[in-house]
Amino acid sequence: MEGKERIALVTDSTCDLDPAVINQHGIHVLPLKIVYRDRVYRDRVDITPEEVYARLEEEVPTTSTPSPQEAIDLLTELRNEGFTRVLAIHISSGLSGTWNAVNLAAREVANLKTAVIDSKSLSMGLGFVVEQAARWIEERTDFATLVKRCEEMVERSKAFYVLKTLEYLRRGGRINTVAAAVGGVATLVGNVRAMHPCQTWS
Repeated sequence: MEGKERIALVTDSTCDLDPAVINQHGIHVLPLKIVYRDRVYRDRVDITPEEVYARLEEEVPTTSTPSPQEAIDLLTELRNEGFTRVLAIHISSGLSGTWNAVNLAAREVANLKTAVIDSKSLSMGLGFVVEQAARWIEERTDFATLVKRCEEMVERSKAFYVLKTLEYLRRGGRINTVAAAVGGVATLVGNVRAMHPCQTWS
């Protein structure tokens, strides 16, 4: 590793990593937004997943990406803290605009080399890549090798999801009524990579 190379690891709140793991490895998390009729919350900062689940019968929220300015602010803060490199690994670009927002932000922050990786996944499909990247950083892996290893891990990884009901996807606008009726079996199993790009996290 270059003598002056200091690497920060960034991900987003969809990674579903335990807070203890995030704190242990010093991972920086950019929160997505949870949008209700009367208020917008920062995911896992202003509202917990448990609170979202508890309110589902009352209201199904939508989601929104972090703004490019929020990403710029985070990258600027990391640069000011003395980091020279940033590895940012985010939720699939087919599911959210987060990757794009961070990619745009990276171009605006001078004197900081940033690699933004599309995990092509979400939840622990993303989280496992981030956690492994944290271990490689702690082993003092150089930045170029780190980026290559993470990209290779993404290509080798597949994530599957299981939904007990399609009702909340329908109510949240992720699928239409016809799709919900056709797919209205107790369990739906599918490959995250196969999801239609229009069925996105905004």
